[in-house]
Amino acid sequence: MSILKKFIICLFSIFLTAGIFSGCGNKDLGYSVVLWSSDEHGIVDGDILRVIIRSNITKTYTVQKLDSTSNEDFFDIPLWQITEPVSLRQAKKKAQQYVECAHKFASVKIAGLPIRSEPVNTSKQLYRLRDREVIRVLYKGEGAAVSGIEGDWYKVLTKDGTSGWCFSYNLDLFDGSTAENPVFVVEGEAPQNEDDVLELLASKKWYPSYYAEMVKNHTIDLARMDKSYGFNLDKENSKVAVAFYDIEEQEVRKREWTYTGFMKVSRNRFMFEGTNLQIFLKDDSTLSAQFSDNSGITQSCEMASLTDDIESVISGEKNRRASILNGLTGSGPYSSASYGTLSFNGNNFSWSDYDILVPNPIDEGLSGNGTVSIKYLLNPSLQAQFAAIVTFNFYGGSPVNFYYKKTGEGIRLEYAQSQIEDNVVKMKGVSSYEMNFTR
Repeated sequence: MSILKKFIICLFSIFLTAGIFSGCGNKDLGYSVVLWSSDEHGIVDGDILRVIIRSNITKTYTVQKLDSTSNEDFFDIPLWQITEPVSLRQAKKKAQQYVECAHKFASVKIAGLPIRSEPVNTSKQLYRLRDREVIRVLYKGEGAAVSGIEGDWYKVLTKDGTSGWCFSYNLDLFDGSTAENPVFVVEGEAPQNEDDVLELLASKKWYPSYYAEMVKNHTIDLARMDKSYGFNLDKENSKVAVAFYDIEEQEVRKREWTYTGFMKVSRNRFMFEGTNLQIFLKDDSTLSAQFSDNSGITQSCEMASLTDDIESVISGEKNRRASILNGLTGSGPYSSASYGTLSFNGNNFSWSDYDILVPNPIDEGLSGNGTVSIKYLLNPSLQAQFAAIVTFNFYGGSPVNFYYKKTGEGIRLEYAQSQIEDNVVKMKGVSSYEMNFTR
């Protein structure tokens, strides 16, 4: 805690003891429930703390345990680690909400598992979890069923303070009070000295963490991967920048600041003074960048240091898509007794006698002309079955997606009724049309 803050608290306590605030009620902010235990301060989830001061600069509360009798027993705690201050009665009632999941944590089974704003599988993604990342489970909620998957919706909290809803199917729940190490799983210990942290940040290339998942699964989304996205620190000119693609809003989030200093806020959390940017250094290769956009809305993006040449990855994906489309459009025309004739001129197509596909999946009253493209990607299991999922963009109508692969006699198309998330087919539905065309 800073000397200035200690001085302010000391004066506050003297005035309160002297009765200066008598008749005006308690001047504390209130009482809060601990959401994530801290061995450093000897508090566990479910404890209630007295909250004295909030700092919007360091993003911390100054608090005190209820059983403390000394004005020296104040300590700072990150805002996310406790609930919003309320009256003592309300805090005790709030604590009951967390009793069922007291000391409960979960380990993530798959990389990229989303934390959502609501307990609905289509709600906004707030955060994407890493494989084996450990999160705090706060309580079970009532949410929308996820088709074909068993599980429950839980309100969860990450170690960098992101809170939202996560479906339990891909979570391993465990009791943190009995586990050997109920904490965040790290790859390498993060430095804590400000100079060492700045050197680490400046010495590595930091990209959105989903890049690693894309490269691993061969699902390179060109809309979300760009060499300019990431976290960049220019120590020499005291500049720092963050850029990433927000898939929910379909736009690029980009901010740049000139900072005046660099300060440690709490363990693994640092702030660039003169800006509203904070970073939570999870380990020596992963960080979370948090800042407020121009509308005052808090943005958060996971970054990871990668050794891959992103320009080469992007170029390789463009060449892959071009090769697949050339394989489809470079031959033909293709004919089917049931589904008509399909011909190509470059990436333009002409499809005739496809009446059986009208009005679903192809809209009624169209000319049968349009363009083909590859917008969506196949998950690893589907990559073994198909070359790609190809989008037929009909002029004047809705685009239609088909799974595509070559056959000995021509091509095979299957209407893609699929669960698509982040432009990747997560689950293949039952196809109502499986079409074989011959040359």
